[in-house]
Amino acid sequence: MLETARSMLELYEKGVIEFKQRSISTVGKLRISLPAVFLNGPFTRHLANFIKENPDISLSISYSDLREDIIADSIDVAFRIGELPDSSLKARHLFVLPRQLVASKDLLMQHHPIKHPVELGSLPWIGLTMRENIREFRHKNGELAVIKYAPMVCVDNIEAAYVLAKQNIGLAVPPRFLCENDVKLGEMHEVLPDWSLEPLKVYAIWPANISTSSAAYKLINYIYNAMEQHKL
Repeated sequence: MLETARSMLELYEKGVIEFKQRSISTVGKLRISLPAVFLNGPFTRHLANFIKENPDISLSISYSDLREDIIADSIDVAFRIGELPDSSLKARHLFVLPRQLVASKDLLMQHHPIKHPVELGSLPWIGLTMRENIREFRHKNGELAVIKYAPMVCVDNIEAAYVLAKQNIGLAVPPRFLCENDVKLGEMHEVLPDWSLEPLKVYAIWPANISTSSAAYKLINYIYNAMEQHKL
């Protein structure tokens, strides 16, 4: 009897959550989560256009690099950077995020010129708490180099890592859209420009029970099409 009661309670709780998810997605309200690094970039501009073009949809937006629990936190759509763990959630690849290894001019002047990725260990690094301290570089001639490093400081925000890099703290690997203007102006320098890092994949993730006619799908398709037309 006790086991039966527990099973019924679990089914009831699951049903309540699923009903809540369906309700949120069909009445013109959306709760979405996206990385904080997207705040100052093309993604948020496209999101703003979506809001303007769909005034009947009310959005609650969380900008955070912490990976929230989509079901427990009643999130309709989460946008995530990097490979995804296996789960029952649905996912769609949206676009790739090119990256650059950069440092300030003052920092580079304090060290011998870097000619190969294996030499990068002699420079200070700014690490990210959500990523391993390892980088894989590929030369334009095809050579592959994998390096590990011990960061001088770790942060939980990509944009914060870049700001610290601009203050001569260490090397950083921000998305290209975040640093390309500073590189053009000479305020930051790309390190080893003949070597590249694999772009990171960006996905939309959502609960499997959300209808394809929902506001969530409308947003996902809108962002996909916008990023296709304006590649990073």
